[in-house]
Amino acid sequence: MERGLAEGNWQRRRERVTETYKELGSSAAALCVAYIANNAVDGYAVIGSSNLRQLKDTMTPADMIISQRVIEQIEKL
Repeated sequence: MERGLAEGNWQRRRERVTETYKELGSSAAALCVAYIANNAVDGYAVIGSSNLRQLKDTMTPADMIISQRVIEQIEKL
């Protein structure tokens, strides 16, 4: 099994992501979109939602700026 797919790694990643989005007062979906929007790599966040609440939550980070520290913290995962 690859290192990134080991069960323990998923647990630790989930914990770190949870800590990060709670620290920012955000949701996991919003953090992911903000990360993509603030990352130096060219890319687009493709989002999907089942209802208006999810859409609003996912669109919240459209103007959210995350620090280089947060980007590095996410990339360590």
